[in-house]
Amino acid sequence: MAFVELARETGENRYLDMARYFVDVRGYGLVKGDEYHQDQKPFRDFDEMVGHAVRILYLNAGAADLYAENGQTSIFAALDRLWLNMTTKRMYLTGGRGARHDGESFGVDYELPNFRLYTETCAAIASMMWNWRMLILTGDSLGSARGNGVVQSVVPQCQPDSRCPNAFAHNQLYGDPVPRVGELGGGIDVGVDAARVSESRPENKVGTGEHLSRLSRRMTSSGLKHYVSTRVAHHARA
Repeated sequence: MAFVELARETGENRYLDMARYFVDVRGYGLVKGDEYHQDQKPFRDFDEMVGHAVRILYLNAGAADLYAENGQTSIFAALDRLWLNMTTKRMYLTGGRGARHDGESFGVDYELPNFRLYTETCAAIASMMWNWRMLILTGDSLGSARGNGVVQSVVPQCQPDSRCPNAFAHNQLYGDPVPRVGELGGGIDVGVDAARVSESRPENKVGTGEHLSRLSRRMTSSGLKHYVSTRVAHHARA
């Protein structure tokens, strides 16, 4: 995400090349070669949401940024498969993502327990960012998936002044209360992600209409052409 944004701001393709490297290096065993680190196979072959939930959601957001710039259909195809797998088989009705405490990770299809779920706040925020990018790329009704993430894991923990003192590392549906991040004496990752959300408030002009339209204008013609062709094919099948 950061390298793509650097490429947009500076016009230097070396940053885009670095972003592409971080996507295409997956699957070659450089990060332990397992599902937990999303290194089990090349990203363009991904078809299931696996491993650490926050990591794969941010990886997908970065890959969506990369596709917006280079229009490579294999990236979009992987994102489309991953989004379908998440929203139909590995996401709670409340919008929670990442059911397992073990590894803060996604489980297998329909592994969505009520009491022992994890559904970290950071995962909800990362998913918002991915869904926002997919909405820009496709124009489909993905906003509900983003909105559920806000309702389930973000809004209840934040105050009108953008501070989020009640942020939880995990969000169970029912059971004994869990300690807030501040009470655990840590939670720097949750704090950073909460800051990303607060900076997207309308008065901060980031991630809203102004930024969205600027990003949309920067999308490559190849990306737009692919969007049109895939939507036509989708509606033809429907």
